[in-house]
Amino acid sequence: MVVECLLMLFGFQLILLVHELAHAAVGKVAGIRNVEVIIGVGRKLLRWRGIEWRVLPIGGRCRFDAESHNKLTRSQKAAIALAGPGSNLMLAWLLMIASAPASLIQVSLILGVINLIPLPRTDGWQALMQWINSPQLAEFAVNPWVVEGVLAICAVWILL
Repeated sequence: MVVECLLMLFGFQLILLVHELAHAAVGKVAGIRNVEVIIGVGRKLLRWRGIEWRVLPIGGRCRFDAESHNKLTRSQKAAIALAGPGSNLMLAWLLMIASAPASLIQVSLILGVINLIPLPRTDGWQALMQWINSPQLAEFAVNPWVVEGVLAICAVWILL
């Protein structure tokens, strides 16, 4: 049981890494300098080749050089945002072909689909916001009660 949990945690980390590396790769192709990939939250454990591993293995993000990111077109920014979920959907398909454990396929698929939903703080939201210029939506996006409430509803819906 312990070994299975550790293997699942390792698989989840790899799925997150693929997701964030997809953002980083498309960002580099678009011309962004100084891309940093962060896997997990909390205190830094390890840093290797531009990838930073943190204590709690949940979530991840890609940090870009602000100056070069601001010079990108809306289409380039949307492509960067959609690269992560797209990589998760492709990875789920590859895992199915390779007869990988169903739990890994599900995690990759769920991560990809949820990130495509245009909810605040998701990749789908980032892509959508490139074409919507609304102060009301921007205020809605940073309201923590709205963000956490919508994400909690989605989590309960998925678990049921």
